[in-house]
Amino acid sequence: MAGVYRPRHPERTVLYRVLFHHFDRFLAEYDTRFEKEYGFLRPIVKNVVERYLDCGNPRCMFARIRCPDCCKERLLLDVKQLFTKIDIAARPPIQFRYG
Repeated sequence: MAGVYRPRHPERTVLYRVLFHHFDRFLAEYDTRFEKEYGFLRPIVKNVVERYLDCGNPRCMFARIRCPDCCKERLLLDVKQLFTKIDIAARPPIQFRYG
């Protein structure tokens, strides 16, 4: 059925579970265990992992978008998509409801 939100459940993947349960420990121990051999940990690594863990998580920020013409609603789990993937000037105004 079109227009029905189907969550992708990233928390069911092995990668998600490993990062969720062990990434904080990895960060805490990186300097003493890995920095000498691999160099400093670039800040982007932490940023990317945190974004991965938050992506698709409805407990994080999301927006419910309603088309003013047809009144169909859709959840947008990455609100930044509004400003990067659509031409705002070409679209009608969007109504927001935050959960």
